[in-house]
Amino acid sequence: MKRSSGLTWFALWVFALGGYSLARAWVLFRQRSVLVELGAPINPLVIAWSVLWGVGLIAAGAGLWLRREWGRRLALVCIPLYYLCGLVNQFVFVRSEFWRNRDTVMVAVAVVVNAFVVWFLNRRGIRRQF
Repeated sequence: MKRSSGLTWFALWVFALGGYSLARAWVLFRQRSVLVELGAPINPLVIAWSVLWGVGLIAAGAGLWLRREWGRRLALVCIPLYYLCGLVNQFVFVRSEFWRNRDTVMVAVAVVVNAFVVWFLNRRGIRRQF
């Protein structure tokens, strides 16, 4: 059975999320001395979390691309947790008024994205491809 175009695009999106997390970790790692000079030191755990999310999401994307059931299940776990951790980060650590004013938008986006992920990956036609 051929992989559907919807699943192909979804897997590419998951790859892109993972790539974004790895790129974020790389930039934070490379710019940590500049951030310290600016008075905004980065906790090494932030970099480690970005690497962890990047690896997890890329693994989920690979599983989806290869149409493995573990990839579908990993995506069902990783993507909602990724957005949940982003919201926790926003509410606990972000002090910028610019970003604080966007809390409701971020919650709405996270709810819509997570609802779409659960709906898409649990559709009968998608599940049959695994």
